Amino acid sequence: MGSAGVNLQIFFNEPHDYVEIKVYTLAFRKIYDDQVNYVSAGQFNYYVDPSKFKGSVTIANGLYYVIVTTPTNRWMLKLLVLR
Repeated sequence: MGSAGVNLQIFFNEPHDYVEIKVYTLAFRKIYDDQVNYVSAGQFNYYVDPSKFKGSVTIANGLYYVIVTTPTNRWMLKLLVLR
């Protein structure tokens, strides 16, 4: 991924007060954390910016977990990075 990020597209049936996006390594070390306040119903587009990774982590090839949390739900997505 290097300088390129990841685009997330999620469809919400109802508005949410917030959406949290977190990225973890396979060892569940958190490397990214962000929150978007108030998200309307419909398609939610979000860009995971690698320049905001904690501890100046450069993402390497491998499997990562993306956790998306709203006040009512939580999803775990797998992210496979291959360069």
